[in-house]
Amino acid sequence: MAISNCDQFTNECEKVSLNSNSDTRSKKFKIININQVTSGDGNKYQPKKTQLIEIDKLINSSGNENGPKDGKKSSKSGVWHQILMTGAILLLACSAGMPIGYSVVILPQLVNHPSDDLAMDYEMASWVASIHSLATPMGSLVSTPIMNAYGRKNTLLLSIMPLLCGWSIIALSTSHLAILVGRVACGIAVGLMAAPSQILLAEISQANLRGILVGIPFVSYSCGIMFVYGMGSILNWRTVAWCAIVMPIFSFIAIALAPESPNWLARKGYYEKAKKALQWLRDSDETARLELKQTIEHIENEKNNRSLKSQSVWSTIKQPSVLKPIILINAFNMLQILSGTYLIVFYAVDIITEICNFGDDDTAQISTMQSAVLTALIRLLLTMVYCYLLLKWKRRNLYISSCLFSAISSLTLSMFLFYKGNSTKSFNDLIIIGVLMLLYISANTCSMLMPGVMVGELLPLRVRHWSGMVFTAFNLMLFIVTKIFPWLKIVIKTQGLFLMFGCSSFCAFLLFIWLLPETKDKTLNDIEDYYQEQNWIWQSRVRKTTNGSDQS
Repeated sequence: MAISNCDQFTNECEKVSLNSNSDTRSKKFKIININQVTSGDGNKYQPKKTQLIEIDKLINSSGNENGPKDGKKSSKSGVWHQILMTGAILLLACSAGMPIGYSVVILPQLVNHPSDDLAMDYEMASWVASIHSLATPMGSLVSTPIMNAYGRKNTLLLSIMPLLCGWSIIALSTSHLAILVGRVACGIAVGLMAAPSQILLAEISQANLRGILVGIPFVSYSCGIMFVYGMGSILNWRTVAWCAIVMPIFSFIAIALAPESPNWLARKGYYEKAKKALQWLRDSDETARLELKQTIEHIENEKNNRSLKSQSVWSTIKQPSVLKPIILINAFNMLQILSGTYLIVFYAVDIITEICNFGDDDTAQISTMQSAVLTALIRLLLTMVYCYLLLKWKRRNLYISSCLFSAISSLTLSMFLFYKGNSTKSFNDLIIIGVLMLLYISANTCSMLMPGVMVGELLPLRVRHWSGMVFTAFNLMLFIVTKIFPWLKIVIKTQGLFLMFGCSSFCAFLLFIWLLPETKDKTLNDIEDYYQEQNWIWQSRVRKTTNGSDQS
């Protein structure tokens, strides 16, 4: 396949050969406008540039014109390269998890401790815990235009700067305001990196590895939470802030050495760079050539079918392939927050302290901070398990069962707490509570993986940079819930909180039953084609027959 970018006024063309071997046969080309402009009266201006794309069938050894649909034709070296690039992003994901869990470190050391110069009351503590979530949408919103204009990789590199500044400000803070400013800087950084990291991993991964590679950053994310919990149990909060600077520095170096997303490069017209990136990621010229051909054809079909440049944002959102996944992702994000996934992270010590309050029996007392570290460790191990299950299980089965068991365990825990009331809890009561909490955390941990995987898989390429706005809405909702949590805990008590967690988890279970498509081993183009169908309910989809034809 050969591609040329030609300027009609200078007649200068840049050819990119995607065939490893020279081919002297006659070629067929078609002219495709790549920056067509429409005037107000509907007449189309003559484009300044055109793109010539060869229509000849791409030749490969097996004669397969459609390319590596199963995503399994990368060599072992290619898989290793994808893992290396994922590792670079894992360092950044670990850095992102640290400020999430930091409130569990700083609040117990400063709340109602008059001996500390920066001692704070519960009102200030709620701001320290929640302002990170208020700042994160700012970064998420800004990430949308930045990653579209400058690429996923450069956006990730940029996000590390405010993270380093934030931790430094916290470590050197002499007032509550300085702590809040540092938390805001860290929140902006986490928001800035959230969308591009998930999209970059989805776009560099082959189909059969995409689930585990997109999901595994949440292992590192949980690892960051556990690291900061562990350091906070033995170190002063300022020392923890200084230690948290190390990981972002290493992640900057690793990401700087990684390639940019081939999909973004192809969409921007950098075909030679896209080809080189794919060749490194797949370690196969043939696979890289075929995959790039599919990507370019998909992009050009979009441009031929509609004038996307002239469409308003609202018109784009109303398209089925955009509207359906956006509704599904945002609806689940709201339910995930209300199911307690992040509230347990932010307020682990408070929740465990209230649940495990069983009187003055010193022999039965437990360290709530150690319990928080234990929950973080359990969450880390479970995230690793879920990433493995993403490789082996169908997405629908995993997500649906996770929401169902999360609902059952939290509702059962709520009923038990309602039954016990404010009475002193015996050692046997604590065993029951501990088992139910373990079951809840085990099932609910999968929710941490779902939003990132869905954003990376379900959004079509042309609006994938909008994922920043998806994360913006998510973090605004998270801020509101986190900020009102102390008041909510007083009003409805811990048993009421777990009742809310259970009801939300059950609603997410119903949402996935009806609307979630199966994406395992599907290419991103296949998923986008599914959303072009007329159905909303998964059970009413068009099914493929054994001979390849469609049937309702």
